[in-house]
Amino acid sequence: MAVLAEMYSVVVRVPTLMADYPGGVEAYEANCPNRTFCSDGEVCRVGFMSWADTEAFLRSLLSYGSGS
Repeated sequence: MAVLAEMYSVVVRVPTLMADYPGGVEAYEANCPNRTFCSDGEVCRVGFMSWADTEAFLRSLLSYGSGS
């Protein structure tokens, strides 16, 4: 049995996604580059094993808004 051990998390507030990400939380989840999306209704989180993958995802988010 495999055990997932992620090292990096990108956490974004739900209100930020609703204001700045086209399609809101639903689109953010659909565009998640892996199967690690989770949310408690206040924040959303996507996890990564490598810094390179994390950085690529962060760069993809830069065009979407204020970074609040």
